[in-house]
Amino acid sequence: MYTLLLQTGAAIIPIVMAISLLVAMGWWLSSSLLNQDQKQWLNQCVSRFLMPIWLFANAASADLLTLSNADFVISYFLAALVLIFFILLLVKRQIAAIVLAAIYSNTVYFSLPIIELVLDGNAINYALSIIVINTFFVLLSFEIIKYVSTDGQQIARINTFKKILITILRNPIVMSLLLGVAVNLGLGGALEPMAIYRDYSTLPILSVALISLGVSLHSLPKQAQRSPWLAVGLKLLVFPILVFCCARFMFDLANDVIYVLVVLAASPLAINSYFFVNGDRTSERFIGRCIVMTSFASVVSMPLWIVMLNLLLSDYIYK
Repeated sequence: MYTLLLQTGAAIIPIVMAISLLVAMGWWLSSSLLNQDQKQWLNQCVSRFLMPIWLFANAASADLLTLSNADFVISYFLAALVLIFFILLLVKRQIAAIVLAAIYSNTVYFSLPIIELVLDGNAINYALSIIVINTFFVLLSFEIIKYVSTDGQQIARINTFKKILITILRNPIVMSLLLGVAVNLGLGGALEPMAIYRDYSTLPILSVALISLGVSLHSLPKQAQRSPWLAVGLKLLVFPILVFCCARFMFDLANDVIYVLVVLAASPLAINSYFFVNGDRTSERFIGRCIVMTSFASVVSMPLWIVMLNLLLSDYIYK
């Protein structure tokens, strides 16, 4: 187990260092080379073109057959709904942004490498099934909570729900995911060309996204703001605990499935969450800090979760 802990730490540290380096590069470009029009063009290119195309490729190339057994999917998102309920109950400010920061994980560049390191090859299918619907679920929750927190008395009206759905469906990220799923199902299975594009484009597209994040963080107002420790704790500690409890005690899932779900939940905040809050300066600053802080904190938290899972799931045989 000590060897596994060291291997996990060795796998996580390069990921976090790469994220930090690319964000720092974006900060430097914003401060030294780019003008305002160039900064805006980069942000629009990533949020409206590069990320949607990449997410379309992910949805079109996913193995959707694993969704036929829905217990593990329900357990993950039930835990997310429980956490959302308590946030709505206890938090008074920046509710939508805190929900986004608490439940949306960096799956591609964090969760999947850890799952590949610790588990066998079949376990990755469970993760991909969650990833296919996770972005739509998170953005739907974010938009609904944003309306509830700003105009709670109007949320029950039909026109308000129509406005929420139109806002969500017009989002390029959601449009690309839904179109990818539709193409996947319409053609009767995953598209091999899209899988090839996904594999080759992941590194450059997410690298550009991180540089864009650094550019945007530099452009934000520099007034003092509290560090988002509440959101960091919810993301790296509370959410994985809820996922573990739902998967183990409510659905009695297999140990390897529980392992996958907890690793997904315990991963740091997803990079593209920053592009969900475009135009909201306060939320941009908050989410940007959450991305950086959860990424650094996960260097400690993820190895601890690996150790805890091996203690709690004592009959599980890992790689």
